[in-house]
Amino acid sequence: MLQDEKEDEQKRKEDALIEIEIARLEQANSRLARFEREHLSGSIPPHSTGDSWS
Repeated sequence: MLQDEKEDEQKRKEDALIEIEIARLEQANSRLARFEREHLSGSIPPHSTGDSWS
């Protein structure tokens, strides 16, 4: 019984880390899509936001 509880807790921790990673990747994809729209389409001129990578 105790072993099952430890395994369940470990699985919950792993699932939480996976959810965090998924959210991080979704944010990165969103930023990439925005960058592509703004910089590769040529329709929106780049603007200075103070970001070091823009």
